[in-house]
Amino acid sequence: MRVALVGAAGGIGSAVAYSLVLEGLGSEFLLVDVNAAALETQVMDLEQLRGSVRPFSVRSAEMREIPSADVVVISASTPPRADLPRMDYLKQNLAITREISDVFKDESHWPGVVIIASNPVDPLVLDFQRRTGIERKRVLGYSINDTLRFRYAIAIEAGVSPDCVTAWVIGEHGNLCVPLFSRVTVDGNPFRLLADQQQRVREYLLGWYPRWVALGTSRTSTWTSGYGIARMVSAISTGGSGPWPAAFALDGEYGISGVALSLPVVLGARGVESVVGWDLAPEESEALRKAADYLADIDAAELGQ
Repeated sequence: MRVALVGAAGGIGSAVAYSLVLEGLGSEFLLVDVNAAALETQVMDLEQLRGSVRPFSVRSAEMREIPSADVVVISASTPPRADLPRMDYLKQNLAITREISDVFKDESHWPGVVIIASNPVDPLVLDFQRRTGIERKRVLGYSINDTLRFRYAIAIEAGVSPDCVTAWVIGEHGNLCVPLFSRVTVDGNPFRLLADQQQRVREYLLGWYPRWVALGTSRTSTWTSGYGIARMVSAISTGGSGPWPAAFALDGEYGISGVALSLPVVLGARGVESVVGWDLAPEESEALRKAADYLADIDAAELGQ
């Protein structure tokens, strides 16, 4: 499997490459970045693993080579700044993803899968899919970090290890994300959080990103994103049992059309192989619709389509 990483010299791109190499995923890596010197250091560094980890090839590549890959991971973006929500980066990151989408202008029947990890991921996914014409279930947005943070906060309230918790966040990757308290399990058993516990979990989940960017380092969530994207690539490569939260352009799923947001899906070689139908609590369904309406307004105002 050939994997192209766009933004490979950045924190997320380099973490994805490293994770894929260690997990035995991908036989060839094409690294793309505007920072040529930093990109070359990534290639030189990864090359040293070929002798002790496993055989694979890695090289820097031009943008025009991206469609030759089976999986394309896009993490190129404007560095985060303190006190700015994800949506404030839309115009700047839209310019980046549109430049990438231009190389797919004659590739609407391309058989691979795109994973976008740049923010705000939901409108970027919709715009990329519309501009390229690639089948909508092959253009995915990464949002698993919300779920990881949700599980961690629940574990604190439950007094258990985070690996004992199964819980999911869907919807927008931002303040209108939808934590599914109705589907929380601990050690495989349904677990109900009290109202005050739910409030603390929400505060942790929604406060994580502001706390992060307030530190002013311009660092992205490197390790969690690198891990999560590698797991998505693994599911695409081998056929994952799912579910995974992933954003894609919706056409009737959960009663929503015309926007991209995260739903529980099963991933495989065609991207979204199937959408998992969960019965949501009324307040969760309402929150999902609210997120869709918000994104529809953003898309209409900003995407120009």
